[in-house]
Amino acid sequence: YSNAWRELAAKAASAGRGSNGSSVDQDTAGQYLRRSGLPRKMLKEIWLVANPGRSVELEPSQLSICMRLIGHCQAVLDSGDIAAADVLVEGGEALRSLLENDFLHRPPKVLPRFQDCLRQGEPLPSVAEIVV
Repeated sequence: YSNAWRELAAKAASAGRGSNGSSVDQDTAGQYLRRSGLPRKMLKEIWLVANPGRSVELEPSQLSICMRLIGHCQAVLDSGDIAAADVLVEGGEALRSLLENDFLHRPPKVLPRFQDCLRQGEPLPSVAEIVV
């Protein structure tokens, strides 16, 4: 996940939002995580599990947790298991429990997938709707 961290830190720095590479602001992190294509409810729960203190910045270890959880969620959605997918899509406590008690403690079967980056110079959108 170090390549993802370098990409995020560079985006944050170019937008004047960096913290010397030790953390990335929530807007930059959220914009990156939305590229996973996962629904808002899933991303919100992933964010809360990875960032239980609700910090406005994300550290590299927290990004790794997000990536791990995103990989698991994508794998479940791709599996065709309707019952498991329903738990993910509904969000809330059932999803948070699955993330914290199962997915967090083991690597996903596949690495997470993310859509292409924004074009250079394109403004970063706010992520307030994910972390609220």
